[in-house]
Amino acid sequence: MSLAFKKQQKLLKTDDFSSVFDFRRALTGKYLTISYKPNSMHHARIGVVVAKKSFPTAVERNFIKRRMREIFRLNCHHFQELDLVVRPRQQIRGVGYNALCADFLELVAKIR
Repeated sequence: MSLAFKKQQKLLKTDDFSSVFDFRRALTGKYLTISYKPNSMHHARIGVVVAKKSFPTAVERNFIKRRMREIFRLNCHHFQELDLVVRPRQQIRGVGYNALCADFLELVAKIR
């Protein structure tokens, strides 16, 4: 099993994001809000949306995106056939990797 983060694991098109939001299923945790939708593929996909209004610098937005993709990459074998859109909440500032990972995995466990 490869641990690489492949292009097929990313939500890339606007239509992909829109279909997840239109499905109207979301869970909110302490640091994240995850919108989700089952897909017909045999693998999970993720998209990360970070609002410029909440996180004004590109450095901050990109750091959050990298961190979320890494958590997904290391744990994507635990959940199959889901499209996920992750949106960070304001409380994410200054949070450690382990707390963020625990919040993400807790929310994904509730989906199953």
